[in-house]
Amino acid sequence: DLQQDTLSRRAVVALERGAFDRAIELAGEAAELSRHLGDLDRLLVNRCHGADARIRCGLSADAVTELRGLLDGPLDRAEPRNVDYARMVLADAMMRSDRGEDAAIRDLLDGCRRRARRRGAMRPHLFSLVLELERRARPECPDAFTAAWREYETVVADSHSPPPGASTRPSWRT
Repeated sequence: DLQQDTLSRRAVVALERGAFDRAIELAGEAAELSRHLGDLDRLLVNRCHGADARIRCGLSADAVTELRGLLDGPLDRAEPRNVDYARMVLADAMMRSDRGEDAAIRDLLDGCRRRARRRGAMRPHLFSLVLELERRARPECPDAFTAAWREYETVVADSHSPPPGASTRPSWRT
């Protein structure tokens, strides 16, 4: 539906501009329209946009509640990549709030990484690795940082493209 797609895209623009209240509002409207239309995939994506905005403005616990409720529902008709995206955003929200045990976060990210690797999906694989690196950088995390870093470097090297956020300018030699 064009209206739902427009609301969703406007939510992303608001999120990128730092207008988190507006992003939450637009993502909520898009999600409700998706629910009304019976589009579970768009519902997942729009709820993730709203959760991302909540995380960025310090309402991570609210994002955890919203995503857990969504992920506890029937997901058999949803695309696995969208379900994994919601799981990764949930893991991020859990890390940024006091609403997640390290083992639960690790399990979410391990599953997402394994499925992304199996599908050959580089971006979700990298996203899950970045979140895993953040998890391992937390003071209470007992897992070694270097193993995840080596996997990240391997995935980036295998992708034949620079990692997200890396400079694409040529290096000049004198």
